[in-house]
Amino acid sequence: MSTTETKRSWTHCRVERRNPRYCHVTFDHPPINTITATTVAELGDLVGLIEQDPDLRVVVFDSANRDFYLAHYDLENDPSRTEALGVGPTGLSAWIDVLVRLARAPVVSIASIRGARPRRRKRVRARL
Repeated sequence: MSTTETKRSWTHCRVERRNPRYCHVTFDHPPINTITATTVAELGDLVGLIEQDPDLRVVVFDSANRDFYLAHYDLENDPSRTEALGVGPTGLSAWIDVLVRLARAPVVSIASIRGARPRRRKRVRARL
């Protein structure tokens, strides 16, 4: 995933390539980070870039909204937009395809979720 690809105009997230081995993705779809067909399509593109990048080792996902990481799936009053995404490379529906591919991607993916539990945070160190 080149710097040019991460600088493209993403609608529902911000992608920052901090170094060749580390990428930071912030979900930013106000007001509550609702998942829509656009979100799924963008995440599909992003996972494709992650899968093709031999240098990338760690991807951290977080949210611009302190109260919502990702909210419910919103069909945007137009289920045909979601249906039009069809199936992904795994043969599964687009949203499930993104999740399965991300789980299988050759990178460490970390979800940084604030406020989930009022416990001490453990630091996870990934070797870059």
